[in-house]
Amino acid sequence: MALLSDEKLRQIIADQVSFPNLTDREREEVTRDLSDCLRSKVNVAVLERLSEAEREEVVRLADHAAPAEILHYLQTKITDLEILISTTTTAVLADFKQLRGY
Repeated sequence: MALLSDEKLRQIIADQVSFPNLTDREREEVTRDLSDCLRSKVNVAVLERLSEAEREEVVRLADHAAPAEILHYLQTKITDLEILISTTTTAVLADFKQLRGY
């Protein structure tokens, strides 16, 4: 389930984390890994807010619906979806920065 595009994830990471001592290649690897982590954490946070029937519907939609349709469905079920995404990504990046000393 791709609630955030790769471009959006990269922008979020660039806005919240700096990598002063990394090479371009290392920065790219860390950004890719963080993007994967953010995507997973956001998906889990979203799925935890849904009922079992709603999760089943998301799975059904994921099999053959356009991403915009899935997003619309989620927005009807989670009224504060954007806030949930924002707080989840901010928390994950804050943990990362604390662990790495950034």
